[in-house]
Amino acid sequence: MQVASWLLVQRAVRDGEIQLAEASTEKYRLISREPQPTTSFAGSDELPEALKALIIRGGAIFERVRRLDETMYDNSTAAPANAVGNQMARLTEAFMR
Repeated sequence: MQVASWLLVQRAVRDGEIQLAEASTEKYRLISREPQPTTSFAGSDELPEALKALIIRGGAIFERVRRLDETMYDNSTAAPANAVGNQMARLTEAFMR
């Protein structure tokens, strides 16, 4: 459910319903959780194999979206340099003199 809510927030940002700065607040971020063995809970041995596979896939999807959330909104990492933009700026500067 958290992933579905997160995706709805991203769509709201895309549609201009909320600002990107608001979407980056803790209220809308995915809760970071420790990776847990997804099929080692009470009664998991009695579950059908198809359901166990869905649980594992669901956990993998959550982890991928959580990493995407961190990549998009984590302010602790510097934005990667835009090499093409830097080269274009240097060319423009060189020819405008």
